[in-house]
Amino acid sequence: MNSFTAPPPIPLPVLSGHLTREEAAAYLGRSVGTLGNWAAAGVGPPYVYSGNGRVLYPGAALAEYLQAWLVYSPRS
Repeated sequence: MNSFTAPPPIPLPVLSGHLTREEAAAYLGRSVGTLGNWAAAGVGPPYVYSGNGRVLYPGAALAEYLQAWLVYSPRS
């Protein structure tokens, strides 16, 4: 039987303030279009619609989003 224990979470840099969609895409390593598609589909990191056509992403939420998607592989 293989007993695998996940390592402790990797500390990711927490961003303060809000990022534009362009900045958020760069931080996540995705395209601006992908973030737009995710938002339209109701998936991806949370965002704030500022009402003047701007979409902003809370920096702390982006770090939490990445942390949730970390995958740990057991070593043989």
